[in-house]
Amino acid sequence: MLCFDTIVFSYVTMQLKHLLCNNACCAVVDLLTSTIKSYPHVILESVSRLRETFDYLMLLPLTTADGLLRSIQPLLKLSPTLRDGLVIVLRKAIFSR
Repeated sequence: MLCFDTIVFSYVTMQLKHLLCNNACCAVVDLLTSTIKSYPHVILESVSRLRETFDYLMLLPLTTADGLLRSIQPLLKLSPTLRDGLVIVLRKAIFSR
């Protein structure tokens, strides 16, 4: 099972990079959503990568940012550090404009 977790972790990291580089990301967000629903414990191992993605949230198109936030909602219930990191980023975004 360790090998499978490593593959999922690598896949999620690759998808997050693709999400930040591509403007038409609906398919990537859908894949991320289904992966989070199926393997939340594996995704939680890459919390640092998710938090890094949050830093670019303001730069993403509105639909992509909305889809990303909706897809990570189940993880926010499981990880208080992830939730706190998102709150900090959203507060920065509110006061930067």
